[in-house]
Amino acid sequence: MQVLKNVAAALKTGGKFLLDVENKYYFIINNVLKEGKTWFDYDGKIVLIKNFYDVKEEREIMTVKIIKSGNVKESGNNIRLYGYPEISKMLHNVGLKPQKLFGDYNSSEFQLTSRRMIVLANKT
Repeated sequence: MQVLKNVAAALKTGGKFLLDVENKYYFIINNVLKEGKTWFDYDGKIVLIKNFYDVKEEREIMTVKIIKSGNVKESGNNIRLYGYPEISKMLHNVGLKPQKLFGDYNSSEFQLTSRRMIVLANKT
């Protein structure tokens, strides 16, 4: 919310804002339900990836383990994902009005299976 407040404060009336985020539904369908866990060999390293979606907290949790010569490095992320109704409400709360919604960089219609959620909004 603080980022959106700062954006709204920086824009003049009528100014445009383009928000590009991961579509949480795409992530759940493709990275959790279909794969969940995956591994591959990359440049002599074994990479193990585990994806999880915390329904209660609406968070994407990904852990990555990289194994090379017996050494293990771990990293990952824990990211809050939002659906369009939440994003739209947040934008309205800071004085930004959604104008268009796209599902990818080719301006395709936003759908459940869209890779991205791209919202064009303007300051009211």
